[in-house]
Amino acid sequence: MNEKFSVLMSVYYKENPKFLKEALDSVFNQTLKPSEVVLVVEGKLPNELDSVLKKLKSKYDCIKTYDVEAGKGLGASLNYGLTKCKYNYVMRADTDDICVNTRFEVEMDFMLNHNEIDVLGSSIYEFKESINEKDIRLKNMPTGAAIYNYAKKRNPLNHMTVCMKKDAVLKAGNYSTQKMLEDYELWIRMINNGMKLENINIPLVYARIGNGFEKRRGSKQQISLWKKMQKYMYENNMIGVTRYCINIINMYLMVYTPNFVRKFAYKYILRSS
Repeated sequence: MNEKFSVLMSVYYKENPKFLKEALDSVFNQTLKPSEVVLVVEGKLPNELDSVLKKLKSKYDCIKTYDVEAGKGLGASLNYGLTKCKYNYVMRADTDDICVNTRFEVEMDFMLNHNEIDVLGSSIYEFKESINEKDIRLKNMPTGAAIYNYAKKRNPLNHMTVCMKKDAVLKAGNYSTQKMLEDYELWIRMINNGMKLENINIPLVYARIGNGFEKRRGSKQQISLWKKMQKYMYENNMIGVTRYCINIINMYLMVYTPNFVRKFAYKYILRSS
C-alpha cells in the first residue's frame, strides 16, 4: 500500500505526559506507518510535557509541530492543523487514546477500495486506567444509510477513529472554531453537502474516558451550540419540527441530569461490555 497519509493531533497544557507518549507510540507502532504526524500545540506547555514532546520528536522525525494561541479550543486547532496536512488522507488521533496497531492499515484499505467515502470511522473500546482492565466498554456505531438517521439525534462517528479526505472537509468549511461539538457539527455540514460517511464495526481505538468524560457531557456550554446545530438541520430540511423539539429536550435532560445517572446510562444503556 503506497498511499501516503497524515495524522492530525492536538495537544494542550493539561495533557498527561504519560498519556501523550502512549498515544504517539501507538501511532507509530502500526502495521502501516504514517507519512507525517501534524501536532498542533495549543499554548505554552509545562516543562514535563514539553520535555516528553521533544523526546518524541527526536524519536519520530516525521512529527511536525505547529504552535497556536492558548484558549482557542480543539476546533480551532484542528481547523488550522488540517490546512498544514500535506496529504489528502488524514487520520484523526487524540493525545490520550491508544490506536490498535492495525488501525491505519484497515482504514486505508477500506478508503482506497471505497473511493465514494469521504469520512470513515470505527468502533471503539472505552477504558479508564488500562486497556487490560475488566470493565472495558464497546461502542459500536451505525453503518450505511443508518448513519444519516442516527446523525439527526446523536454524533454518528467516533471522532478519534476517523480517516477523512482533506479536500472534502475543506469543501464543507473545515472544523468550526467554536468550542465543543466541533466534530459533530462538521459531520452534519458534510452530510448536508452530499458527502458520504461510513463506519466499520471493528474497534480500532482504545478511548480513555477516566478523565471526567460523563461530567463533560453535562456542560451547560453545549446548550447554545446544540441549539444552533438543530436550527441548521431544521433550516436545511434534515430534521422536522418534532425531531427538533425532541433534540432540544434531550439536550436539557443530558445537561441537567445528575452525573451519577449519566454514568449509569453510559455504562448500562448506551454501551456494551
